[in-house]
Amino acid sequence: MRPRGPRATRLPRRHRLFAPVRAALDADSHEAASAANRERTGSGLSIQAWHLVPKIREVDAVLRESSRARQRVFESHPELAFAAFAGEPLSEPKSTPEGRDRRLDVLRTAFAGNEVSGDGGDSSEADATDQSEFDAERAYRETLDRTLRRDVARDDVLDALVLAAAARRPLASLPSDPPTDAVGLEMAIRVPVVAFSRRTLPD
Repeated sequence: MRPRGPRATRLPRRHRLFAPVRAALDADSHEAASAANRERTGSGLSIQAWHLVPKIREVDAVLRESSRARQRVFESHPELAFAAFAGEPLSEPKSTPEGRDRRLDVLRTAFAGNEVSGDGGDSSEADATDQSEFDAERAYRETLDRTLRRDVARDDVLDALVLAAAARRPLASLPSDPPTDAVGLEMAIRVPVVAFSRRTLPD
């Protein structure tokens, strides 16, 4: 998927989306999944994407079985969320100290205010915690202290935090009128719209 629109939705190549095709979920090896993906898209499946397949299968099963889940569980992308909150894609790799500091700065803004997403069902059921009291940098540091890097990477903590912030905001769909796959599930990425209202960048 290559969404059009604000430049905040354009990611550097290193952050491009790599969602596997549905046929790849049925494969029993990376080689088979990559072949299935290549047959349908012209591109193989990265080993990174293959390692996510077991979790994708779990979520897929829940979404296929539960209409309530389909109203509340959406796909997103951490770097798209960071770009939306920042108003532009972040050029600094998050694996560098500069990139981590930049994302922590964005998270401070992302968790400011107390907006609740209206794109996932009854907002009255959402966590009513005041975001203005949430210290993203403290949460980041404490998570690093409580976990081992072989289990939880620094990048993963940043990704989890920005997606948590995005889930508390009104969400836009990319594309705006998403198609559905063979089993009727929407094929879309959700991004927070708060930054677009502050700063919409031309193509």
